[in-house]
Amino acid sequence: MRWKRDKVETIMGWRLAPPQLTFGALVAAAKYIFLPVLTALALLDFVLYLFFQHVLDRCYGILCFFA
Repeated sequence: MRWKRDKVETIMGWRLAPPQLTFGALVAAAKYIFLPVLTALALLDFVLYLFFQHVLDRCYGILCFFA
C-alpha cells in the first residue's frame, strides 16, 4: 500500500485536480442515506408511542416527565 500522494499529472497540457468531496455528494448522502434512516426511526417512534398509549395505557418516553 502506498501512503504517499502521486505526483500531479498533466494530460494534454491540463493539470487535473485531485478528487474532492463536493456539495452534491453531501446532498446525495443526505437524500439516500440520512433522510431514509431518520424517517424510519421517526416512524418507529410514532408506532411505539401509539402502542404504549392505546395498548398498554402508559406514557412513553419524555412525555412521562411532563404528564
